[in-house]
Amino acid sequence: MIPQELVSYLATAGLLSKPCSCLILHAVDRSSSHSVVELKLRSGEHWIVKRARERRESPGAPTLGAEFAVYELAASTPALARLLPECLHRDEATQTLVVRAAGEAYRPEPGGAAALGIDLAALHRATEANLHLPMRRPWILDVLEPYGFQNPATGALIPDRSAVAARLRLLGAAIETTCLVHNDLKFDNCVQQDRVRLIDWEIAGSGDPAWDVAGIVQDHLKLALQGAGGQEALAAFLRAYLDHYAPSDPRAFRMRLSGLAAVRLLQSAHEVALAGGPVPIARRMADHATGLLSAPESLFAVYRSAA
Repeated sequence: MIPQELVSYLATAGLLSKPCSCLILHAVDRSSSHSVVELKLRSGEHWIVKRARERRESPGAPTLGAEFAVYELAASTPALARLLPECLHRDEATQTLVVRAAGEAYRPEPGGAAALGIDLAALHRATEANLHLPMRRPWILDVLEPYGFQNPATGALIPDRSAVAARLRLLGAAIETTCLVHNDLKFDNCVQQDRVRLIDWEIAGSGDPAWDVAGIVQDHLKLALQGAGGQEALAAFLRAYLDHYAPSDPRAFRMRLSGLAAVRLLQSAHEVALAGGPVPIARRMADHATGLLSAPESLFAVYRSAA
């Protein structure tokens, strides 16, 4: 049941012709860190309404600040606008964002993967001079440090903690802050319609483009680890991204990318272990992650067509 307060709000904002829930055919609560409601209207419109959990002005209250900043930047950055769902309404005072639902779940096939690689490279190049959002250091880089988030289940997945911790420190020191990054890029945050679009920019910030690319790479690697393929799509994605982003130091970028893909896999293994999920799956991801950390070139050796 959609709250009447939200219906009234949408009508006041001019999105509904009147404050009547009869105009809405279907409503699904998809809330996670913020309130997210998917609405299908009788008119055929399909919207996503996102609101901060607390919309009052108070110190520390959660906001959609990063997402609002991304949409503001998109107004002058076509490469970013191309990747965003269409914004129908944004109201910073009430921390409410309404976007047009952007399509179906992402399907990792070579054509779409290559297009995503090209668009992501264009985004990273276009936002190199727009570092207005704070940098968010990936917490997983510090998970094995004494001050990191300790979890016995995760520790059991990594036999040689000291060696892995040392490699994570090196990666952390190599991280660059050069452009706008999504910071949580994965298949779940990609939707497909006329092209691939990216959703959920809540933790976007200034950062390393290799971190975004690593998120997509690790999802392809997870498919391969599960025996579900993904190699051709990964090769197409990597080839397209690397050709169009053209890093100034290709080898350094590739080493950082491979290492960060390993870190993203390690994060997935950590999250599975933390949730009490299947140990064999978590161990397989952790083993592949530690292997990549030890031999970063192996990512490109396996997928030679992307090298």
